[in-house]
Amino acid sequence: MSTLIEISEKLGEDMYSGSSQVVAKFLEALSEKKISREEMERAFNILISAHPDMAVLQHAFKILRNVPIDGIHTAAKEFLRSLKNSPRRIGEYLAEMLPQKAIVLSYSQSGTVGEALLRVHEMGKLGGVILSESRPGLEGRKFASFFLENNIQVTLSLDCALGSLIEGADAVAIGSDAVTVEYIVNKIGSLQLALLANYFDKPIFALASTHKFVSSAIPQKIAEPKNIWDDAPIGIFVQSPLYERVPLALLTAVICERGLVGIEEIEMILE
Repeated sequence: MSTLIEISEKLGEDMYSGSSQVVAKFLEALSEKKISREEMERAFNILISAHPDMAVLQHAFKILRNVPIDGIHTAAKEFLRSLKNSPRRIGEYLAEMLPQKAIVLSYSQSGTVGEALLRVHEMGKLGGVILSESRPGLEGRKFASFFLENNIQVTLSLDCALGSLIEGADAVAIGSDAVTVEYIVNKIGSLQLALLANYFDKPIFALASTHKFVSSAIPQKIAEPKNIWDDAPIGIFVQSPLYERVPLALLTAVICERGLVGIEEIEMILE
């Protein structure tokens, strides 16, 4: 059986799952294992170093590091329960903003977006989902399989085709690894999608629980060059960031488990 340190190291290598998915797997392991405070803090530090863009990790660590060691399991389960329940409530707020049988365009792979859209589907308001591959990790394919498994009509295309496909969407819904009063942080390509949504006058929502609200966040992760062009000729410098900032000004709204929020509401939540 893997130790908590081994689990954190493995999760640290996962560059393409959503932050809620990564944290949920870690907290599930944490809530089941007998550990020392030192082991917990070391595991958290390994994971935070690997995923500095994931605000929910920092939020969980801030809470759990101040809990008595004999209360860690209970606190981890409570944080996990709150994290898992939030997307369904977010989905209910999102449904209020959509027409009947809405076609929603999304991007990359987000556990929050997936569960929120599943809730919209249960409410009878989702007509289908449009996705792209989401290079270089191609996690869009896995996201498409999630919707297929839940009997939701899904279309998968190339990233560069979103400018053509967005005209057939009623709205855009993306995830977020961090939310600040000025911007969100999400997978590279999200900024272009936000600009497209504004150009075509499509509402675009960033879905994120308040666990991801932070005062500031700096995108740091970069793609492995081999995942962009393996064996590239010598002399060609292959590099790309994996995450980027999207200004709140380009978003219709951020939707969290408390409803639609703007700058003032985010500031109040962060106080």
